[in-house]
Amino acid sequence: MTPHQYVIRCRIRRAMRLLARGELTLAEIALEVGCACQSHLTTLFRKHLGTTPGAFRESASEGEQPAGTGRDVARKAQLRKANQAKHTPSSDALKMHPIGAGRCTP
Repeated sequence: MTPHQYVIRCRIRRAMRLLARGELTLAEIALEVGCACQSHLTTLFRKHLGTTPGAFRESASEGEQPAGTGRDVARKAQLRKANQAKHTPSSDALKMHPIGAGRCTP
C-alpha cells in the first residue's frame, strides 16, 4: 500500500465514523477529514466504497449495516478495481487494501 492509499483509507474511515454520528453536514465532514470539498469526498466514497456519503449516512441512521461496509463489499470493490486495472497500464498502482483493514490515527 502506498502512503497516498493509506491516507485515503484513513480519510474514508474517519468520514464513515462522522457520517454515522450524524452531527455534521457533509461539507463539514469533507473538510474535517481533509477533502477539498464535498464533491471530493463523494468521489472518494464512490470510487472506494461504491456508494455516496449521503446514502451511507441514511443507511447508518436506519440502523442497517451501512452500504459500503463489510468484507464482502470491500472484496467487491477490489474485484471492480482489478477489472478496471486490466484496462490501464499501471495496474499495480490501483491495488488497495480493503477500507476496514488496519488502523488509522484520527
